[in-house]
Amino acid sequence: MSLMFMVAAALGLLLAAIAVALVWSVMRGGVEERARAAAGDAPRLGDVVVFLRFDGAAARDAEALVSARAASALLDPPALREVAEALAPMVDRATHGYVGPAHWAPSEARVSVPGGRLIGLRARTRAPIDAAAMASTAPSISGLLRTLAGLPDASIIEGFFRTAEPSRDPRMPALAPLRAEAHPAAAGSARA
Repeated sequence: MSLMFMVAAALGLLLAAIAVALVWSVMRGGVEERARAAAGDAPRLGDVVVFLRFDGAAARDAEALVSARAASALLDPPALREVAEALAPMVDRATHGYVGPAHWAPSEARVSVPGGRLIGLRARTRAPIDAAAMASTAPSISGLLRTLAGLPDASIIEGFFRTAEPSRDPRMPALAPLRAEAHPAAAGSARA
């Protein structure tokens, strides 16, 4: 009887050691993942949305770009590249902008000042887009648009480009000021 007790105790210790080893390996993997995230190894996404708000002459230019595509908001790969290429230099004239992962059509966004022209571009790609580069700043937005303009046809699924509407819905993306004069306190006189 004591032999069976010894075998059962040894088997119990063996199972406990295996459980400890499994927990340790899982925790070690978690530490490695956290270290990669801390090092800036951010996830890469294939669907992104860009919103830009323009005032004055820049608003008219943005509207003309949207109107040129008025027949269809859906863009094939060459059309998406054309739009991204045309928008990239216009980012410097935008007052507000947003770039982020896309889960919706680019139809509404929140902006802190009234008026102006709001446009949205959604790109669905097979190419991974670096999420860490998706900051709502003029250089990041311009860089993303240049990246989209340089993608080959095989890397682009489709795009959507349209005039967007301002929204108060907290679930919609909030545009950030791209220039100092675009902050709400300074933008009181900027109307389109």
